[in-house]
Amino acid sequence: MSAPHHEPSRADFRPPDQPPARRMRRNAGLALLLIALGLFAWRSLYVLDDTELGWLSGGIRGTGVAVVRPGVHLKWPWQSVSRFSRQVRWQEIGPTERSTRVGGPIILTATVCWRIAPEGLAHRVQLSLDDDALRAQIANILSEGLDREVAQHPLAQFLGDDAATSLPADLCLGESVRAGRAPWLLERFGLELMEVSVTRVALPAAVQAHRQQEKAARCQAEAERIALAATEQNAEQRAKAEKDAELLKTKAQADAASTRAEGRARADQLLARARRPELASLLKVIEVYRASMDKDSTLVLEGGREFFRLIDSASAAEPAPAAQSRPALPAAR
Repeated sequence: MSAPHHEPSRADFRPPDQPPARRMRRNAGLALLLIALGLFAWRSLYVLDDTELGWLSGGIRGTGVAVVRPGVHLKWPWQSVSRFSRQVRWQEIGPTERSTRVGGPIILTATVCWRIAPEGLAHRVQLSLDDDALRAQIANILSEGLDREVAQHPLAQFLGDDAATSLPADLCLGESVRAGRAPWLLERFGLELMEVSVTRVALPAAVQAHRQQEKAARCQAEAERIALAATEQNAEQRAKAEKDAELLKTKAQADAASTRAEGRARADQLLARARRPELASLLKVIEVYRASMDKDSTLVLEGGREFFRLIDSASAAEPAPAAQSRPALPAAR
């Protein structure tokens, strides 16, 4: 009788168990490979953010390469990356006393805005300067530019007003310095000069004292001019018042002369009338009556007396005014 047929299984084809030493060597090799790959990735990968520029040096030909795009980048393990900030930096220059074309010196304080230009990164790497040394170089270069620009203008053009602390709007001093120095800074230092502005203007103590003295002299001269004008105006007013008073005096004298003339004429008329014989007799009679009577006496005259005739003749000689009527004589008793 034959034996039963046996189908082979996966266990029948499994290799026999390896020795422990061999397994350890294989695991160690795998671990070393993973470590080598990790080291290679750690030395070959680098990241630049938005505020950084990279300079990749140690190439095969000994040259460097500028890396300006942010993100993850790959390099050879033996290459090194130098990082530079691409942020805008501000720097103050001064206050420094600078000579003008005419009028004396002036003190200027300027503010500079700059950053490392991507196209000039190679020049920046070749300089091998730290930030302090770089700022000193920038200050020296721009100070020379400011000196040249200031020397082309008079002092009065910088300070239109004694109290001014900034440049006039029509004097673009900082823009002129930036336009003249920006190409040189880019070529020599790899920097982009973005703005140069003069933030403060002041006068030296000696010049300020001199200008104050000149201002005081101008104010004194103006005060004297005003006082002289007021004196002349007062003199004109006095002359006009004296002229008006003279005119009033002349008019008053003329009126007085006219009044005196009218009075003399009236007196002459009265005197002429008084010299008439009839009136003289009447006055003499009246004087006799007044002397012989008091206020309580009563005089009784006849109608045909000489007294009434003299009165009638005097009245006929001098007509009475139209608005007045002669009062009636009392009846004789």
